[in-house]
Amino acid sequence: MNNPYSVAARAALPPASRGYGLLAVGVLSSGLTAIVVTAIGFFVVPQFQEVFTSFGVALPWLTRALIHGYGWAWIAPMLVLLQWFRGPGGLYRPHLAAVLGVLSMPAGALVTVFGLYLPMFQIGAVV
Repeated sequence: MNNPYSVAARAALPPASRGYGLLAVGVLSSGLTAIVVTAIGFFVVPQFQEVFTSFGVALPWLTRALIHGYGWAWIAPMLVLLQWFRGPGGLYRPHLAAVLGVLSMPAGALVTVFGLYLPMFQIGAVV
């Protein structure tokens, strides 16, 4: 009896069915997220830091984490590639890689937006 979800069954599929398009979706979306989070963490947040320290307000932990840990966003494309090559899921492995990459976008957006707006709320409470 043949297992249709085995690696051999996946290798027997035509190249268009092996999930390269799903891999591209996952890597491009997580890569775009990593680029945006890195750009914001490198260029925008340090300018905010100078303004908030001039008011004498301590930055929240999430903003400090965004300042010092924006490079961690590059783990998302690596996880997508790891899922596509070695992750669980059998025949659905490319689909899971694409979902992981696409879900990195709202996760990165939430962390970045909250990291930028939390200090503004603290200044509003002080003033």
